[in-house]
Amino acid sequence: SSWRGLQQWRCSWYHRSMERAPMPSAVQVWIDLEMTGLDPENDQIIEVAAIATEGLVELGRFSVVLSLTEKTLSILPNKVRTMHSDSGLLDECLASRLQEADVDVSFADWITNISSGREIVHCGYFLETDRLFLRKRMPLVLKALGYRQLDLRSIEELYEAFLGGRFADLHRGQHRAMLDVEACLALAASYGKENCKS
Repeated sequence: SSWRGLQQWRCSWYHRSMERAPMPSAVQVWIDLEMTGLDPENDQIIEVAAIATEGLVELGRFSVVLSLTEKTLSILPNKVRTMHSDSGLLDECLASRLQEADVDVSFADWITNISSGREIVHCGYFLETDRLFLRKRMPLVLKALGYRQLDLRSIEELYEAFLGGRFADLHRGQHRAMLDVEACLALAASYGKENCKS
């Protein structure tokens, strides 16, 4: 801690005051995807969930499970098969008839309608992977989301570097999209409440 204090004293930019410059009013769309792997070229999205918020007010939810063919199921790595089987997602995928193209349209429409003309902030955890998949497999959704982003992974790095460490996230990684979105919102609330103390 003494080293951290010395660093702060030496860095003139640390003490520089900044004026607030509010951005245009926006709707936050918190999204999580479940996939068959991490390669957007060859793997597919099999579950999508989102919660739209305006500050602390929840505006609506979106949740769908996509179809997974027996052929695709047969080539899933054992680790992925076990993960999605244990969560119950695989059985739901086999019963679904929704394709990525269908969800691309319906999810993009949902985002557009719920934002009611306001700007959108794409929120979540480690957005880079999700946006790579959306760019390849659901381009209408990515277009609807726009460019503004709030990545909790970056906030964790900020807290680690300047504010004494990140919060332990005990609820993410449940491998069901809506549960992970809810956990992401809870984590965001923890950082928000911590910031309000200072």
